[in-house]
Amino acid sequence: MAARQRVVLILGGKGTPHYKTNSRRYFAALWRDYRIVFNVTSFRDTLERDFEKATVWIGEWVMKQPIALPTSQIEMELTV
Repeated sequence: MAARQRVVLILGGKGTPHYKTNSRRYFAALWRDYRIVFNVTSFRDTLERDFEKATVWIGEWVMKQPIALPTSQIEMELTV
């Protein structure tokens, strides 16, 4: 649940064009970074002792390299 809330917050809400076009990339990046940071192959492999730390980490996560948007998409978002 925390991951979903974080991505929705970063992308400005579930109904935004940015969310609709980029949420899959952001979720993939979040879970990729999670697996690296916590040295697990799945979030289900997170150790119990790391659960609280993992929840905090997700709440503070930001994408290292934001997605470059095509000019047409930027113009569309500016008009919304």
